[in-house]
Amino acid sequence: MTSVSTELVSSKAVEAEKEAKARFWRRVPGYVVAYIVLGLGAVISLFPYFLALVTSLKAPDQVFSSSSWSLPNPLTFQNYIDVVVKYNFLSFIWHSLRSLCCT
Repeated sequence: MTSVSTELVSSKAVEAEKEAKARFWRRVPGYVVAYIVLGLGAVISLFPYFLALVTSLKAPDQVFSSSSWSLPNPLTFQNYIDVVVKYNFLSFIWHSLRSLCCT
């Protein structure tokens, strides 16, 4: 190739690269808005699960006396122990798994 054609090819490559960068930076605000919307949707979707977990870790007297938004103080797992021991929850799980596997 001659030096003129080499310069022409390299100048076209530089122009194409500049155009690609310009296209990218034009799209960035749209990407930012999309990720903000997706993040807010994730927080809104996951918040009820977080609230249920926080409530399950509170002592029974804290559930209705304090704000439902507050974190448990002290953190207690007694509710989970009661479900497993008093109400034989593992038996229910076992029967569900057995009927799932055997049918």
